[in-house]
Amino acid sequence: MVPRTIAASIVADVYFSGRATAVRLSDIKAALPELLPGILQMQIYAALLGAEEPMVPPAAELLVVLTYLGLGPEGDELLRTYALINLECTRVVFEYLKQAVHDAAEGDNEQAAVTATKILAARVADSLQAEKTEHVALFFDSLTQLATRGWDYVTPIKTVVEDVQDATTGDFPTSTAIVHLCTAMACDQAQDLPDHVWLKLACHVLQPTFDGNYMSPEKVNSFVLQSFTWVEGDIDAMFAALEPELDRRIALTSNEELVDLIEAMSKWAHVASGYSLPFGSVLNSGQRSRHDGSQSRSPKPSPRESPPQGCARSSTAKPPASASSSPNQMRSSWH
Repeated sequence: MVPRTIAASIVADVYFSGRATAVRLSDIKAALPELLPGILQMQIYAALLGAEEPMVPPAAELLVVLTYLGLGPEGDELLRTYALINLECTRVVFEYLKQAVHDAAEGDNEQAAVTATKILAARVADSLQAEKTEHVALFFDSLTQLATRGWDYVTPIKTVVEDVQDATTGDFPTSTAIVHLCTAMACDQAQDLPDHVWLKLACHVLQPTFDGNYMSPEKVNSFVLQSFTWVEGDIDAMFAALEPELDRRIALTSNEELVDLIEAMSKWAHVASGYSLPFGSVLNSGQRSRHDGSQSRSPKPSPRESPPQGCARSSTAKPPASASSSPNQMRSSWH
């Protein structure tokens, strides 16, 4: 049954509302073992929806299913939702992923190791959104294992950064999770991360602009593309958290390894130089203060240059929005 939310609500009402059912859940599992992954998923959904008498699958049952389900889309969703139930479930998920990365590395299986680290990155991003940083060290350890073997560690880095940016909901992203990631990068949790891996992660984290998209709730087969620029306070918070460790890492790095960092800083310079406002647009308060400051310092200021503090940009001709405004959007439809 689709959508899943409706299916989970029906399951929660029939099986987990305290009423006796015509067929016991254990009997269904025994009679139809091939449906066990879907049954466990519905149990988890029901618990997350607040069923009156939820029956959370035990960790042993979940791990048995994962042994043959693997880390494909179904296994990933099981792990994602199971980790949301409570702290013990979260611990089980992270321990499973830690072991999955270790086993893949010991078995010299790059694809499996990268896949497990990507899923671990997504779960770490979820925990950072909840302001929990104790699991970040597992992600750093997994990146180290990939890098020391010469395997792809950039893909998991992109996953964790995109997820902590959280630009998929339609709202202006908040910097809470990414600032927590920056703080973790600058503390003892990341001390064993190789310098070139740490700098690659820093270059992705310190991007001043980024994109996001989400399915439109208003029109079928339509999605919204968005472009964002972090507001001044968010950029300051990220850089302040990273700056001491960034200085130390740069001092230990060769010039050849600083190319990506120079490219990231060039984007900062581009943002600082200002975007031209569309015809008829006006500066917000942050832009106005910087525009007036630049005029006082420059003998020939350009009237079209102004720093876009906290704007969400797109290809449509609309004025930059502040962090508290609705972001500009470019809508496209795929059929």
